[in-house]
Amino acid sequence: MSNRTDVFTSVSGETAHVAIRGRIAHGEKSAGAVRKAVVQCLEPTIRMLVIDIDGVSKLDAAGMGALAGAYSAAQSIGARFELRNVPRFIRELLTITRLDTILHQAGTGPEIQQ
Repeated sequence: MSNRTDVFTSVSGETAHVAIRGRIAHGEKSAGAVRKAVVQCLEPTIRMLVIDIDGVSKLDAAGMGALAGAYSAAQSIGARFELRNVPRFIRELLTITRLDTILHQAGTGPEIQQ
């Protein structure tokens, strides 16, 4: 399993997209990179923040905090929030922590072996 985190952002109209591959875990180059990317793409004109986590292979408490922080950041500017392509292991973590009640999920991602 790679220790790498890749974060890609784009803005199209009123929608900001953040795609994450690899880990979302403790550390400035992982969960910190996700937080930084979200802040940088949330302009006042954004009405929807989409986080695609199709390629995420690891998620720890710091990573879950980064996703919850992205939700809060979107809410603070009046934007909707959506997680896309959520792998099964992350869906299970979100359910256990009850974050699934606030982090809207659309679509499911591939099953990643732990």
